[in-house]
Amino acid sequence: MSSNYDPLTNKHYYESNINVIILFGLTELKTYVTWNEAGINKRSEASIVYD
Repeated sequence: MSSNYDPLTNKHYYESNINVIILFGLTELKTYVTWNEAGINKRSEASIVYD
């Protein structure tokens, strides 16, 4: 996550780069969110919400 400044709006904001991994099984889907933190790849489970 990096802190940035927008001179047009005179505000600070945070930016984060993430990847979403979707694993397709025969009867289920699994999802993960991944990101890089201080050179270390991190991963967390995510939920799929059906409408």
